[in-house]
Amino acid sequence: MRTQTTLKNALTLGFVIVGILPIVISGFFVLQVLTRDMEREIAQRNMLLARSLAREVERFVSEPMAVLGHAAEVVANQSFLPGMKTDVFLESVKTYYGLFNMIQIIDWNGVVRHACPLYPETVGLDLSGQPFFKQTALSRQTYFSRVFVSMQTGQPTLVVTRPFESGMLAGYLNLASLNSLTDRSSIRPSGHAAIVDRDGTYIAHPDRRLVSQRVNVNDFEPVRRGLAGELGTFRYDKNGVDTLSSIALVPRTKWLVVVMQPAEEAFSPVNRSRTIFGIGAAVAALFALSVAFISLKRAIGPVSRLLGNVKRIAAGDYAIATPPESYREIDELADGFRIMAEAVDVRERALRESEMKYRLLVDNINDFIVEFTPDRSLRFVSPSYCQAFGREAEELLGKDFMELVHREDRWRISQSLEVVRRPPHTAYYEERAMTPGGVRWIAWSARAILNDNGEIDSVISVGRDITEQRRAQEQIRRSEKKFRDLFNSINDLLYTQDLEGRFTTVNAAMVRTFGYSEEELIGRRADEFMKEELRPYFESDYLEALKRDGFHEGISRYTAKNGQRIYIEYRSSLVRFPDREPYISGTGRDVTERMAAERQIRQLQEEVIQAKKMEAIGTLAGGIAHDFNNLLMGIQGNVSLMLLESRPMDAQYDRLKGMERYVRSGADLTRQLLGFARGGKYEVKPIDPNDLVRQSAELFGRTRKEIEMRTRFQEGVWSIQADRSQLEQVLLNLFVNAWQSMPSGGTLFLETENVELAREETGPHNIPEGRFVRIRVKDTGVGMSRETRERVFEPFFTSKKMGRGTGLGLASAYGIVKNHGGLIRVESKLGRGSTFTLDIPASKHAAKETEQPEQELRRGTGTILLVDDEDMVLEVGTEMLSRLGYQTISARSGAEAVALFEQERDRIDLVILDLVMPGLGGGEVYDRLQEIDSEVRVLISSGYSVDGQAQAVLDRGGSGFIQKPFDLQSLSRKVRDIVSPRTTAETAS
Repeated sequence: MRTQTTLKNALTLGFVIVGILPIVISGFFVLQVLTRDMEREIAQRNMLLARSLAREVERFVSEPMAVLGHAAEVVANQSFLPGMKTDVFLESVKTYYGLFNMIQIIDWNGVVRHACPLYPETVGLDLSGQPFFKQTALSRQTYFSRVFVSMQTGQPTLVVTRPFESGMLAGYLNLASLNSLTDRSSIRPSGHAAIVDRDGTYIAHPDRRLVSQRVNVNDFEPVRRGLAGELGTFRYDKNGVDTLSSIALVPRTKWLVVVMQPAEEAFSPVNRSRTIFGIGAAVAALFALSVAFISLKRAIGPVSRLLGNVKRIAAGDYAIATPPESYREIDELADGFRIMAEAVDVRERALRESEMKYRLLVDNINDFIVEFTPDRSLRFVSPSYCQAFGREAEELLGKDFMELVHREDRWRISQSLEVVRRPPHTAYYEERAMTPGGVRWIAWSARAILNDNGEIDSVISVGRDITEQRRAQEQIRRSEKKFRDLFNSINDLLYTQDLEGRFTTVNAAMVRTFGYSEEELIGRRADEFMKEELRPYFESDYLEALKRDGFHEGISRYTAKNGQRIYIEYRSSLVRFPDREPYISGTGRDVTERMAAERQIRQLQEEVIQAKKMEAIGTLAGGIAHDFNNLLMGIQGNVSLMLLESRPMDAQYDRLKGMERYVRSGADLTRQLLGFARGGKYEVKPIDPNDLVRQSAELFGRTRKEIEMRTRFQEGVWSIQADRSQLEQVLLNLFVNAWQSMPSGGTLFLETENVELAREETGPHNIPEGRFVRIRVKDTGVGMSRETRERVFEPFFTSKKMGRGTGLGLASAYGIVKNHGGLIRVESKLGRGSTFTLDIPASKHAAKETEQPEQELRRGTGTILLVDDEDMVLEVGTEMLSRLGYQTISARSGAEAVALFEQERDRIDLVILDLVMPGLGGGEVYDRLQEIDSEVRVLISSGYSVDGQAQAVLDRGGSGFIQKPFDLQSLSRKVRDIVSPRTTAETAS
């Protein structure tokens, strides 16, 4: 059996430990700290001495350098050629300062020019091979040579050089005076200081032999470490003696100052302190031990009496007598035991009263309280629990409470109770209980009671009947599901937001429209889906209006997850509550298709208005062109007749040719007007679009070298039924427009492709759907503003300066394309160039090659009835026909023409009929002539083109068409082609 330690022995041991151990431990640590501090202080003292010597050496070499610098400035300013003055100056410097054994002036070739003292063999000496000369000449800066023993003085000497413009000053510095520094800095009794150069050779040492013999100590540990850059204080072994050495560096010369002292000698104060402290600690420990024994003896008796009182309290005797006075702490402890005994007595009585109260509370509470063991056996049940299950407590105690749980819930409840086994040993669960009144829902809150070993002793669980609450929750859940289903079934967008604009709820329509999941939308602001430049308005317009007015509505553009732009028409309202935070409720509708349709309708309306405006202006332009063509006809006819009578060598021949060119230019202008006015086509036949665009581009490109042409033609492109010259004019106008928009050059892209346009695209333009050939002309020019783009096809509209354009180029292009049953559109933005797109109906026939017109004048015979309401046209026409060999009958109106034909129909071979005449028009005249003679031959002559009324006459049997103004060659070919079958023709050049 183990002997138990008594309190007396324990306290005795404790007093010994408490009395002696702190003194020993504290003394040890204090001694260590004191020793470390003293050693650090001694090392710092030696290091300060080494650094002080290093500064003294630095000053020793700095003064000669300053003297040489001043001397170099004087020599450089006066030059050293006046030898006597220079020698005198050097002598004064050497004598006055007394720093140098010798001073020399050396030029940059290494030759000594002056020296002091003056030795004959010195002047003229070549020192260019000396290391100090090479280093100074290379760096052109002050240089300190390596230390050497002077042959004149037998002392360590240093050469200091100072360069100037014409050479350098070299001073031979005697280092013997450094010995006085080391002598003065010796550490008694055996420590000393020394100076070592950068090669490890002694410069100064108390032992002069080491200096005179140039002893090298670079393998001496302190010197070796100092030369390696490791400065400071070191301890090392020197011939078996522990030595303390401090190393400092002379920055300017890279010399080392070494202070050395035996460690035992340096740290002798530390050893004395240790001895004194040890004796003091032993005395203090002995005194503490004596005091501990005396105090222990006085404390054991009262403690024994306290032990007896504790045993009585444990036995239930709380009547504790007051012990006799002892130490104050022991008396206070005895009073504490007495007070504790009285408090325990009071609390036991209160606990019994509390137990009675809690028993009454448990017996009368409506909630259920049960206690069961880890194997689920009931240990305690409250009366309310017994009442709910219609059983007595004796029937339930010891039973497995799981028998009262609904069969479907048992496994779930057992899993929930497993949680009680883990900290914090609590669990909450709901179960369906089988009671006599039916199934009831009970919510339980359980907590485990642990024994001293940390194991579960029992579980106390408090329950409440929540059947009615569960029924209400189920109704709410069904209502919420019904609302959610309704919320998600609505096609309109429904949402709620907080006051910062973040979505809090969204319906399924919102998810479908934006393409994001509900989780991705919740918590994000609506402006995160807007364009960057529109986001500030979300705060300033939307949220501020809601907070100010309580509602806001409008249409906003957003970007869906797939990048598609969507337009949402919305109305948001601020919902306020008296007792909680307000929120935003809103509805929206996807109006993207409606916005696109409205945009398309506006575009079509603009195009229809433009077309009607162009048609109205075109009618006016067509009339002007017709009358102008009649005027040109008179001029052209007279010029043709005059040229017929002239020869190339005549003086007026060139002028007549020029007039003919002017007439053609005027005819081109009226042709543009007629093209704009959709006044018809002249020569329509199937053509190859690729060939058309290629030739037009090559022709234009030869005159505009600064424009780069790029083409992309579709192979197998369909042919188009068109007037080649008119489409060439359209392309030329587009090319010129592109060139003018690229003043610094650029690129022109030309493309062709086959397309099929649906009714939705062609219907608004009154053009049948079908196959089209698309020609696209795209430039990289300056582009157009919206105002210019809307008026670009208007006649006489131009963005050029006055006198730089007629404004008919694009207007005529518009008319020509429309006259061919096609579409022309423009897309342009400022700074992004322009793109013109032409859609021309495809032809069912293959393209034909272009035939060159015949240039010969073709004469003939016969009688021709010339009908026109313009006298000048009649006059010049009669003359032109006469020159071609025909007899002419003139008629100035339609009625007159019908009357003359009825009288002279047997001799009239051809009728040249103007269509636009007052009274009886050309179409009616043709019908009358047909009634008189169904074989009548009629050549239609008009200032308009062949389409329209002229084509109608041709369709009823007309023999041909000629466009005013026409020249003699054109007239001769047309008339000859018609009358040659009836008459004998002859050809003349």
